[in-house]
Amino acid sequence: MPELVDGSEEFGDISAPSTNFHIAISAILPDADGKDENSEQVTIVLLSGGSADLSVIDLQSGKKNVRLQGMLASPGDELTLKGNFNLPNKPSCVTLRHGEMTYDTFCYGQPKAGIWI
Repeated sequence: MPELVDGSEEFGDISAPSTNFHIAISAILPDADGKDENSEQVTIVLLSGGSADLSVIDLQSGKKNVRLQGMLASPGDELTLKGNFNLPNKPSCVTLRHGEMTYDTFCYGQPKAGIWI
């Protein structure tokens, strides 16, 4: 079971140290019926590399970037973050980024209330 933490903090585009890990979005839970008031969830998985400090990673949704928080210690570890990630309530894509580097892009269809994608 992934750990659930409050994992969003809004930042602009700031520089951070280079990273040595591969992460991906494994699931999302948009707030399909609501106003995204810290009720959206995103699960991130560490696929390979050393530990992953998510504080250097932005979740990009449209023009909004949300700086993530948390750590993944070893490959296979998952972390579920809860917050306001501005996940569209229509078919869309969201991206994990660090500056110009893209770690993963997760595309999904029409979300339904309470259903993980």
